[in-house]
Amino acid sequence: LKLRPLVANVAWCLVLAGALMGNACISKVDELDGCTKRKFPTFSPPNAQHIKYAFDYFGRNSIELGNEQRPLVSQLGFEIESPKGERVAPRWHTVKEYPKSAQLRLCASGRLLLNLEDAQGASGSTCIVKICTRGRPVWESVQTKTFTHTAQVVNSGVFFALFLNTSGAGIFLCPRISVILETGDEVILVEDTLGPVQTPQLLFIDFALVDDHGRDVQLDLIFRRAPAELVGSERSERQMQAMRTLRTCLQEYVAFNNQLEAPVLSLGYSNLAALLPKSRCHLQNLVISEDVDEQALEIQPFNAWEAAAQEKEGTYRILFEGEDARAATAALENAEVTPHPQLTGSMSARARKMLATTSQDFWHHINYEDESPGGREEPSHLRGELWLSKQSVEKKHTYFHCSSTTEQAMTMCIIFRFSCPLDYLALIQSRSASVLRDTHIPTNGLVMGFERDPRNPSLLRMFIEHRNDILDDMVVCESGGSADMQSSIVHQEVYDGGAAVTYRLTVLHADGTLQMAVLQAPTEKLDDGILDSARGGSTYMEEPSSRFPITPCLVRHNLSPANRILVYSGIACNSEELEEPAVNPRMNSEFEDWESAGAECSDLEATPAQEAQEAQ
Repeated sequence: LKLRPLVANVAWCLVLAGALMGNACISKVDELDGCTKRKFPTFSPPNAQHIKYAFDYFGRNSIELGNEQRPLVSQLGFEIESPKGERVAPRWHTVKEYPKSAQLRLCASGRLLLNLEDAQGASGSTCIVKICTRGRPVWESVQTKTFTHTAQVVNSGVFFALFLNTSGAGIFLCPRISVILETGDEVILVEDTLGPVQTPQLLFIDFALVDDHGRDVQLDLIFRRAPAELVGSERSERQMQAMRTLRTCLQEYVAFNNQLEAPVLSLGYSNLAALLPKSRCHLQNLVISEDVDEQALEIQPFNAWEAAAQEKEGTYRILFEGEDARAATAALENAEVTPHPQLTGSMSARARKMLATTSQDFWHHINYEDESPGGREEPSHLRGELWLSKQSVEKKHTYFHCSSTTEQAMTMCIIFRFSCPLDYLALIQSRSASVLRDTHIPTNGLVMGFERDPRNPSLLRMFIEHRNDILDDMVVCESGGSADMQSSIVHQEVYDGGAAVTYRLTVLHADGTLQMAVLQAPTEKLDDGILDSARGGSTYMEEPSSRFPITPCLVRHNLSPANRILVYSGIACNSEELEEPAVNPRMNSEFEDWESAGAECSDLEATPAQEAQEAQ
């Protein structure tokens, strides 16, 4: 699984930002003294190649926004206007559409002129400017007897914003990266606070934002005091407060909206005048570059069958293949012709029994919803089912792939590097569901899953967890309604490469679009978190997982030495349909891969005896 590390963007953007952004600098050594006392430099963009859009206010009387020329009212540049009243919606300006974000590196750089009035007595927070990438306008319509009114109500996407916070402690500049949902809810991903800043103040703000392949995002900002004579300000140098140069860099990775075929980059909005009526923000420069990656990976899960066919004999082998695994993968290529098996509901009770038969040599299976003695059903009981590999798997070059509806995926977890105490392993082997449903299994495994983001229930994230601590997570998409969650498909892939475990999601949305998101976690420190109570005498106890049937293991020497894979789902198959089959005597014998597990017919076909019985 190919993963572009975030650190690559750090080096690229920081080097360019520090060397070029807003600084033409010197060409000769003897100019050094003059450079330190020079007039304020003109803007020099860090993205000098693959430029698709450029605006410079100097010598211009208009700006192109959405293939339309807008006049420049001010000589200081394009004013980011505040709403004229409290009930007036903020105004967004579409700058341009661009190709699918997962296939390019988008960079937008520019310069803003911020004129801050004296903020004495002001208190509150206000937006200075926002830039939206991976944008998708959300429209709403109201129909009357004679006319249908349609208007854009919000922009959904990834936002790079600068806010101004005022309080008794002073005035602070607060850059942030966030996502805005279709509902208009904003979820902050990362933010910073700079200051305090003395007012009145005239600032040049040089910025550079990067959206790399629809995953890694970065925002660089440099704040410098602007000379009054350079912008024709009526204020003198003495009237403006002294200020040191401020710099910051924000980084995050987010997959939100990276499936859009034609996202937009928008410029907007400001409500600065609502807090400081005489303050203004002008855009003076904007440069947008699009570096398209012709070799970007196709959004498809790894095809294990093709890889097995191409590899030399003995170097690649499939340990287990589910009954409908090929059909589920084929559904990604043409969902209309070959729908996902879970959406059709076509698997019969007999096919489900056969699936359990073919699984029993590889998996231990526990159904927590099997009736307990006496028929008791307690709210505290664990629900769903788990599958634990019987065989030990290698801690290197091991691949796992499963797929389900989004609704079920949100109840699941996949655990690699799983091991547990031998007494718990004995309970699993003996299928003691009545005991296991009331207890959590101690383990030190690496947990991967897909869930609602705790910051907003309408947002879904993928995560990698170890010992109840989130090692890494990433926002993927919005949850949508119940119907969308039941009709969209999530493919989950895990690859243990030895030094790191890679977790990838491929989401087939209800509208047919495909989305991919990848996380990676190093494995070198996975064993460091175990508290060896037998050796250290520690009595520290960690809480069991609130969602999954596991708890952090404390005693190293009690763990089974085998390295296994555990899969848990909070939604179990219908126990009436999935009765426990008898052991198939042919499961340990050799047969061709085109033969059915029953060796009589295809898994979904009836035997001749069954056909005769049905005819009667």
